[in-house]
Amino acid sequence: MKAYEFEIVLRGQSPKVWRRVLVPAELTFSQLALIFNLAMGWEKGADFSFLLPHKKMIITELSEGQEHGERLKEAAVVQICRHLERAGAFLYL
Repeated sequence: MKAYEFEIVLRGQSPKVWRRVLVPAELTFSQLALIFNLAMGWEKGADFSFLLPHKKMIITELSEGQEHGERLKEAAVVQICRHLERAGAFLYL
């Protein structure tokens, strides 16, 4: 089974606050957001976004009826393996 290892680092914190997680490649971005929240001890927030600078793309939870574009993707249906092969780093907001 293919998997990804992520190091989650909070920006602007001293000392450095971080966690490392290993997740299956078939997860959706919504599932990944839940894992990030659990790993950091956060409550699940209503809004989140993944910014993928290498693809100039935002993956987020879209409201029903909200248009999907080439650069805006629905987190509940997009698997992480489709966009993170060469990502290197991305932002979770």
